[in-house]
This record gives sequence, structure tokens and C-alpha cells, in this order.
Amino acid sequence: MVERIIIVLGLVAATLAISFLVRWRTRARLAAAEGRVLPVAVRSRFPADAPGVLYFYGPHCGSCRQQAAILDQLVQRELTAVVKMDAVEHADLADAFGIVTVPATVIVAPGGAAQRVNLGLRSLPVLTAQLREAAALRAA
Repeated sequence: MVERIIIVLGLVAATLAISFLVRWRTRARLAAAEGRVLPVAVRSRFPADAPGVLYFYGPHCGSCRQQAAILDQLVQRELTAVVKMDAVEHADLADAFGIVTVPATVIVAPGGAAQRVNLGLRSLPVLTAQLREAAALRAA
């Protein structure tokens, strides 16, 4: 009985350690991506003087469809440029920005640098605030 408890506790500790390492590595990759300038072919699809959103999705992802609907609302309300890219077709670009899951959004500052990288579904208020923050940095 005691041996089983020790084994279970060992497995729990190992799982927590691996989870911590994966989260740490992902956060480090995302932090390294912030400030990275988009390639010219992608950067040219955004206005030079306003922030935008680079959106990575998967064609069979349910959360991606939800995120796309939120981004459509964002375009209507904020008149923001949104560039949508399949994360598999553009795997090199997704990897350069630390994208390990979809949906993922990259807030692109005026000039084409990544301001913020979001993994997972983000709400309209969160994206709006991030875009305004990116626009404010340009104005400052």
C-alpha cells in the first residue's frame, strides 16, 4: 500500500515537473518572438501606421472558428487589418513566432514588429485593448 502511494506521488511530481518545463519553454519562446519583425511579404499586408492582427488557425479547429468570428467583429469595430494564415501551411512563420497551438494571434505594431503573441482563444475586449496598447506605443 505504501509503495503504491509512493509511486503515485512520484508520478504526480514527474507530471508537474514536466508541465512546468513545457510552460516555461513556451513562455520563453513567446517572449523571444515579441519584437520580432514580420517578413516583408507578410508585413506589406498591414498598414504601416496602424497595428493589426496576424491570425494563425487550423482548418478543422472549432476554437479557430470562434476566434475568426471575434476577429470579424474586431475588423468591423476597429477597422483593423487581420491577416489569416493556416498554421500548417505557414509552419516556418508560425514556428518563428513560437506558435505551438491554434488559434493564435500576433498583435502587430505599426511598422511590422510583433507586439504580443497570444496562444488560444482571445476575447474581443482583450484584443481591442492589445491593439490600442500597440497604437499608443506608436504615438508615444
